[in-house]
Amino acid sequence: MRYARAGDDQSGEVRLAELARLADVLVSDEGAVSYRIRGGMVAGRPVLKLDVETAVTLICQLCLQPY
Repeated sequence: MRYARAGDDQSGEVRLAELARLADVLVSDEGAVSYRIRGGMVAGRPVLKLDVETAVTLICQLCLQPY
């Protein structure tokens, strides 16, 4: 709650290769996930806003082809 009340803002990137739970469905682990987390107050209540952006090629679980 301190993070939200202070209005802190942090952003960064995480490499896809570091995300072990996605490894089985990714065609390639090249690339990264960009994120930004911001704290704030809305109507007197602490809130966090998280933005996440990436582009990945997955393997279809039905036909096992990339999409």
